[in-house]
Amino acid sequence: MRFRRQHPLGKYIFDFYCHSAKLAIELDGNYHNRNHQKLLDVERERDIISWGIKVIRFPDEEINTNLEGAIEKIRAEINM
Repeated sequence: MRFRRQHPLGKYIFDFYCHSAKLAIELDGNYHNRNHQKLLDVERERDIISWGIKVIRFPDEEINTNLEGAIEKIRAEINM
C-alpha cells in the first residue's frame, strides 16, 4: 500500500493517507489533549468519516515507543 505524507483533502491535511485503502493516519502531539483541540478533532473526524474514510489516531509517544505495534494496527485495518 502507498501512503502519502501531509496529504490535503478538502479543508484538511492528513498526516498520512492511503487512497486505495481509504485510510487516514493521524499522529497526535500533546496539544491534542487540550479541550478545545479535542472538540476540533471530533468535528474533523466526523467530516472525514462522512467521506467514507477510516481514521486511525496514534499519540506521538506510541509511535516513539511502540512503532511495531502501530504498524500492526495499520496492517490489521488494511486487511479488514
